[in-house]
Amino acid sequence: MNWGKLDAALAAAVGEPGARSRERSLTLFVQLDPLGGPIDGDELSRLGIDVATLTAGSSGDTRGTTTEGVGICTVTVAAAAVAALSEQPWVRYLRLSSTAELFDDGPPSSVPDG
Repeated sequence: MNWGKLDAALAAAVGEPGARSRERSLTLFVQLDPLGGPIDGDELSRLGIDVATLTAGSSGDTRGTTTEGVGICTVTVAAAAVAALSEQPWVRYLRLSSTAELFDDGPPSSVPDG
């Protein structure tokens, strides 16, 4: 595991002891390194990641596919796969996505007319 590529929340999530924590799915923001070389499509498939999500819609043969011009993408992987993903040379940084929650303050209040 390349801990230097993980944000604190992700490091805590994958560092939790127990088999359940390794089996759960995590949604990550992946910052790609344009100088990191070609994407290993076979490794991505093994991790359960669709290479098209990393390459701005390319599909089919992934040999020689690069991350040039992609920037940041979102993937969902098993917590156990984070270690292998963090070791990829084309991954610059991994950040755990947080769950957005709807803020409901009740019905809108009416504003009295002047």
